[in-house]
Amino acid sequence: MSATTYDLSRRSGVRERDTAFGPGPMDRVYFLGTWALMVVGIVFVFSASYPVAGEPGADGVPGNPYWFLWQHVRYVGYGLVAMLGISFVPPRVMRRFSGAIFGLSFIGVLLTLFSPWGVAHNGSYRWLDLPLLPEFQPSELAKVALIALFANILARKDDAGERTGVSYGAVLVIIVVMSAVLLKQPDLGMSMMFVAIALSMLFFGGMRLPQLGLLGTGFLGAGLLAAAAEPYRLRRLMAFIDPEHASSDDRYHIVNMLIAQARGGVTGLGLGMSPD
Repeated sequence: MSATTYDLSRRSGVRERDTAFGPGPMDRVYFLGTWALMVVGIVFVFSASYPVAGEPGADGVPGNPYWFLWQHVRYVGYGLVAMLGISFVPPRVMRRFSGAIFGLSFIGVLLTLFSPWGVAHNGSYRWLDLPLLPEFQPSELAKVALIALFANILARKDDAGERTGVSYGAVLVIIVVMSAVLLKQPDLGMSMMFVAIALSMLFFGGMRLPQLGLLGTGFLGAGLLAAAAEPYRLRRLMAFIDPEHASSDDRYHIVNMLIAQARGGVTGLGLGMSPD
């Protein structure tokens, strides 16, 4: 078989998979990496939650040290079912509906702010409580949908010969609008996560490093301004820089991080041995 024939057969296989429903070829590195992260995550959740979950409640009833573990395993199961289902969807179909899926998730984020179904926890309207559905955070769905949408936009630049500036501009407009809505909830952490996703995908999409550095600097400046705009964010930022002169509430996370490092070092105290 000649190299040309082999190449054409491979291309034909790609086109066939691009339109046919059914499980596609498995990327072993990606698949094994996903499983490794899943297993490590389960171990970490169990180790971190075991001491707290086992403590007796206010009524004196003993706790269940495995409660958080089983909750996490349950959600891992949901994720595996979703992964299996999505593996049957052809890439062409995913590309065609990536915009609609992101649009629905974006509407969900808006509903947290402008509907009676929005639920606040600790002062942030990030959750939806819709009838017949468990409470969920739409921005988590939007995070996955955003990756598919950006991949479609950046791939279209090469497949259809679309101008590079148009594709990059579309990505930037979407991320700016999405970040602004997330800051309204407020959720600065998720907004920063979306910006990181956008910058990484622009990098793999071929954006030049000087342009990427300029964008990153701009987003960093915007993030610092957003942090300074809210007193509690500014206090947390200053607590990270100078924890000794911060209040106990503002420096809680940084102090506990230092305590954990002092107690366990790099390797930790061992599985299930966390004192807090």
